[in-house]
Amino acid sequence: MKCLNILKIMQLQLHLLIWCRAAETLTDHLTDLGQNVTINCDLDVKEVIWLLLKLLDPPVMILLSSTTSANFYFNKTFKQKYSVQSKHRLFINNVTLDDLGLYYCLTTDFPPKYSDCTRLHITELTEKSKNQHNGRLLSSYLLS
Repeated sequence: MKCLNILKIMQLQLHLLIWCRAAETLTDHLTDLGQNVTINCDLDVKEVIWLLLKLLDPPVMILLSSTTSANFYFNKTFKQKYSVQSKHRLFINNVTLDDLGLYYCLTTDFPPKYSDCTRLHITELTEKSKNQHNGRLLSSYLLS
């Protein structure tokens, strides 16, 4: 039990570190639900990992983008949603509420280098969308 608590504390510290890092170099990208979006990666390297960070959730590793081999998706369902264009630009197909959050790429080197962070958000939430979004936030909080 004590080990589990230590892991949770370390996870929270990592989240805070990432949030603080992201706030320093944050770019806002405003879009509408259903639109396609392209997010730039400002790292000039052969491989990067794309991550998505949402409030109350651990970071999600989306894909490994490589200039020398095929892209690797960390979850097979991401192939329907995400793809990579030249220079590691992340393409997001048909933006939904689940896609909103902080996107950034990082190198595969150690220690990793982080790109500027892009916050994807929408122009306006309808009342139905607000209720769905708040329900997801509440369930994420209760599960953590």
